[in-house]
Amino acid sequence: MHIPEPLLTSTVHRIKCSIMADIDEATKAALVRKGNELYNQGKIQAAYRCYVTAHYQAGIEKIGDFYFYTERQPLVALPYYFKVKSDRANRKVDEIFERMVFAFKKILRDDTPAEKGTTDEH
Repeated sequence: MHIPEPLLTSTVHRIKCSIMADIDEATKAALVRKGNELYNQGKIQAAYRCYVTAHYQAGIEKIGDFYFYTERQPLVALPYYFKVKSDRANRKVDEIFERMVFAFKKILRDDTPAEKGTTDEH
């Protein structure tokens, strides 16, 4: 099973990102272009690393959208949205949480009648 990078965040990864924090604009632009190229090739985690290094919030959000909409894995998308500071990403987080609450309520409601049905039998 492949575990996406945000779920594997480590001290080493944070250190590498902080070292790259002071990169110039030309390097950032090159990283974003490379990230877009990798994303279009389906190399999602490689693209993610480029976006994180370039501090490209829209790219990180695009990775979240990939997992949310294309892969239909909202819980995998969630960490990507947490990394992005935007109203759009916050709305996505809210939507995922609302779906989770809906699912939990449905599970709880579905369990209750089944339990009652087994105790009513003679």
